[in-house]
Amino acid sequence: EVVSETRLLALSQIDFPRHSRDYFMKLQREVVALDRVQWVVIAGGLIAGKYLESLLKSELKSNGIRKADDKEMYREGFAFSWAKKLDEFLPVLGEDINYHIAVSPKLDTIGEEGGIGRKILEIFQLLRAGRGVKDVRLRFDDEEPRMSLQWSTKEEIRVLVPPFEGWYSKYVSTAVQRLTNPYIGRAFTEERPVLILVGCTGSGVNVPSYEGIPMLSVPAFNKIKKTKTTESMVGGVVVTLRKHKSGAFSYSEKTHDFRPFVSAE
Repeated sequence: EVVSETRLLALSQIDFPRHSRDYFMKLQREVVALDRVQWVVIAGGLIAGKYLESLLKSELKSNGIRKADDKEMYREGFAFSWAKKLDEFLPVLGEDINYHIAVSPKLDTIGEEGGIGRKILEIFQLLRAGRGVKDVRLRFDDEEPRMSLQWSTKEEIRVLVPPFEGWYSKYVSTAVQRLTNPYIGRAFTEERPVLILVGCTGSGVNVPSYEGIPMLSVPAFNKIKKTKTTESMVGGVVVTLRKHKSGAFSYSEKTHDFRPFVSAE
């Protein structure tokens, strides 16, 4: 007998604004409505931090800005401008449907104190809240953020994001295991999660029991230019988690494959 149930949509590597696509946001809306999604997890890579850093440096150079005070003023304006664009890009999905965003220190935020990426994300959250939309939960400074299930603060999933920019792997499982293995060793010394989501590998792996814990890798949600595996997956995965009267948990997953949309571009 099921006593509690929650349904989430897991996305990763949106890569705004470098490889992101507006029509992917429309597809996200459709999936949320079709599968009655209650919350969205973004497992790293919402923004292209490295790309935005290089863009900022290029603009500073082309505009001949050299003084420290002038650089800081330009940086503030740059961050606000891109935060506003991100706010316009990421849709509000409906009442009580929140984004839980795991921030990757090697994809979203680059450099000292998180660089321009962190600044953009912080302003983005403030802009959202400023217009009365409190649907963004940012998880900074944690490569293994905990996300509590909607019915309990004690039961949780863990989201793994890379501490480094991933390298190419011939096999999907290799890329995923490189992120998972260091965490699994610690998982047995603390509260065990109900589920592990692995982001930023551009793959769709479903492992019902990885050292006793269910694990899913999250497909990329952009037009992939640089593949991490020979079987790159583009799309999102809807996960339904159930708690049974016995105290046991079960899950089911539904992967939405958006590769045909990318191929049609």
